[in-house]
Amino acid sequence: MRSIMTKIIAGTVLLAASVVLAADDGAATVEAAKNAIRFKRADTNGDGRLALEEYSAHTDKKDRAAMYFNRKDLNKDGFLTVEEYSGIKPEMK
Repeated sequence: MRSIMTKIIAGTVLLAASVVLAADDGAATVEAAKNAIRFKRADTNGDGRLALEEYSAHTDKKDRAAMYFNRKDLNKDGFLTVEEYSGIKPEMK
């Protein structure tokens, strides 16, 4: 029984270590997760993108919401994707 528990604990530690090593930067990964949660909360209609109204309703900088929204809207389609919201730049192809 003890060797089974030891193997389970060792496996759990190895799994946790691999997750940490797989992340480029632990702080960046945590911040990306927080941004994804904020985005999901703000996406009140659940369409996977934020309109200015949704963005404005979930920011504490209401007077500057349109300015920040327009800066983040990289493709200028009038909506923010989670990548745009999080400040993730698209890869150059």
